[in-house]
Amino acid sequence: MRPFFRAPVIHTVGLPLLLANSVLAYADANALDHDNAIELETITVTALPNNASATDSAQPVFVLSDDDLERARATSLGETLSQQPGIHNSSFGSAVGRPVIRGLGGGRVNILQDGLKAVDASTVSPDHAVGVQTNTAQQIEVIRGPATLLYGSGAFGGVVNVVAAEPQEEGVESEVNLGYNTVNRGKDIRLNQQGRQGDWGWNFGAGQLRSDDYRVPRKAGEIHNDDGVLEYHDAESSRLDNSDIEYNRQLSAGGRYFFDTGSTGLNISRLTSRFGLPGHDHGDEEAVLDPAAAADEEGVARVNLKQLRIALDAKASDPLPGVTNLNFDLAWTDYEHSEGHVEAHDDAAVAEPDHEEHGPTTFAKEAIESRVALSLTPIRSIEQTVGLQGSQTDFSAMGEEALVPSTQTNEIGVFWLAERNFGAVTLSAGARWDRVQHSPQTPDDVNSVCGFGLDAYQNKTFGNTSASLGALYDIDASWQLAISATSALRAPDAEELFSCGAHESTLTYEIGNPDLDSEHSYNLDVSVRRNVGRWTGSVSLYQNRVDQFIYQQALLTGTDIVLVDDLPAYQFIQDDAVLRGGEVTVGYAITPQWQLTAMADRVRAELVDGGNLPRMPSDRIGAGVNYQALHWQGFVNWIHNAEQNRLADNGEIPTASYQLLDAGIGYRWYLATVEYQLDLKGTNLLDEVVRYHTSFVKNTVPQPGRGFQLAFAAQF
Repeated sequence: MRPFFRAPVIHTVGLPLLLANSVLAYADANALDHDNAIELETITVTALPNNASATDSAQPVFVLSDDDLERARATSLGETLSQQPGIHNSSFGSAVGRPVIRGLGGGRVNILQDGLKAVDASTVSPDHAVGVQTNTAQQIEVIRGPATLLYGSGAFGGVVNVVAAEPQEEGVESEVNLGYNTVNRGKDIRLNQQGRQGDWGWNFGAGQLRSDDYRVPRKAGEIHNDDGVLEYHDAESSRLDNSDIEYNRQLSAGGRYFFDTGSTGLNISRLTSRFGLPGHDHGDEEAVLDPAAAADEEGVARVNLKQLRIALDAKASDPLPGVTNLNFDLAWTDYEHSEGHVEAHDDAAVAEPDHEEHGPTTFAKEAIESRVALSLTPIRSIEQTVGLQGSQTDFSAMGEEALVPSTQTNEIGVFWLAERNFGAVTLSAGARWDRVQHSPQTPDDVNSVCGFGLDAYQNKTFGNTSASLGALYDIDASWQLAISATSALRAPDAEELFSCGAHESTLTYEIGNPDLDSEHSYNLDVSVRRNVGRWTGSVSLYQNRVDQFIYQQALLTGTDIVLVDDLPAYQFIQDDAVLRGGEVTVGYAITPQWQLTAMADRVRAELVDGGNLPRMPSDRIGAGVNYQALHWQGFVNWIHNAEQNRLADNGEIPTASYQLLDAGIGYRWYLATVEYQLDLKGTNLLDEVVRYHTSFVKNTVPQPGRGFQLAFAAQF
């Protein structure tokens, strides 16, 4: 059962708020009786060396687990994390959403499945779904700072690790979850089981989700900006066309053998999904300002996604002289999704998987990745982790939207992380060297507008060295000060180097740049945390300067955007950029049952030579009330998202402010050996028009309106 209080891990924005809460916390700590002291729950983070806890880490770490994970669980990984401080969602409808951390997304955020990279095409385009098994997730870990070097130097935005449940203790634990959502008539079922008898253990998970087009507020048919009102879809319709999930099926099964000093396991998982892409329509220049016109011409886009993953891992204590722990992971993944347009989106088309399509594009990836990490016997009290990581990925795209040539990418990395405790101070250091090689196939021809010819499709090799330093100071039994600094490089992705073609999902013609260099990030993060007492929380301030930052800029003729195939042309270029901001979280335990929470976050992202980076999140501030007792639980959570009017010079328009109000109540009871739970949650209770500025299609794809979710769970 979830502990009665877990303060949210939010990191900062306002110095006045920090000072005010510091004074209150000091006063409260001195008045608090020792018997009433409250301590944050210690949560193991599997992505940290030796499964350390978040409070032992010099870098900001956030973990979503237990009831908190169930409360936040959504149809995409980005939406599941979107209300956590510093994390937003690059939404492309309900089925597609990738996390944006502190303004950084795409390849700058590594998505992991049990410590290895999730294999999908989500970095190629914002309309591509993240391929991870969320149904069986035991917890989701978000890490920033030095420890990200364990998983790739390019992850200077952060690492998101989705951790599946696995057997540990003797016995069998099973869980059934049923749910219904009124906003999209969504129905889901999940079955999970972990068990162990003697030396053998097993895990099994299965789930299916189906939903119709989701409901949006009637007033979502209009967007107000400085030039007046732009209408993007039929304001008379209460549902967003083509926003359904025909099905999402997840299946996984595995076995584990335990021996005296460790265990080894094999897991096989299968993910299949079919869904619509709202706002993704073929059309002409008029569609850029009125996508409804495009929908009338060629219909709507449907995606059919398939992924098979086979993973092997081994863990051992004291396997060799001088080695205290060994962790080995190996995974092979076969991923494919096809994207095509149908003549109409109606009930018959959704029900029939073989409906007529035209202009399909198939994206495929086959990848094998291996990683070994060794924790060494401490030398002069210095704990060290060293490791080797390598992968080979074959990517191909065939069809009308195959703007990137088929490419094989080979990566190899060597990493080292060290930690030394000096009483109240713990110092950490890390280093990583990576070699990344992209080997593209030469296409038959290249549009001359891209500015490069067939000879540009040559092997591109990047050698990058990254390093980090961190310090954690225990000020007293309640307070911690954490500082981390990282210098990291990221090699350009294949799409940034070699793109040349129409990208219908973003209504742009994308032009790569074969001359791109690696990005170089210099990141500084300072955090203050309070872990014990009625007042708990954390504050983080950061600055991230990225030299040679890669982004897209409109190709201009004078002041007019160049049109190619009736789409505006955007080219990948590099310039120096600075991202700075912070997050704050505060929790106050009124009683063991009642808690108050507050949060805020902000990011500012600008080019050094002037101008804003595109699709940056707006400022947020929020507050909540939680109740947790033996049988009853409840919460109310409110977040204000400010207007975003800090715009890039790429045709962005402002995003209006909105309020998100969610609330829920649950009841838990026990019969014999079975634990039951019934939950009712209301989302977007104010029925606000919600548009994420981080979304490529925020002008045409508002988020769902008011909805109610009913969920039933049984554990036995």
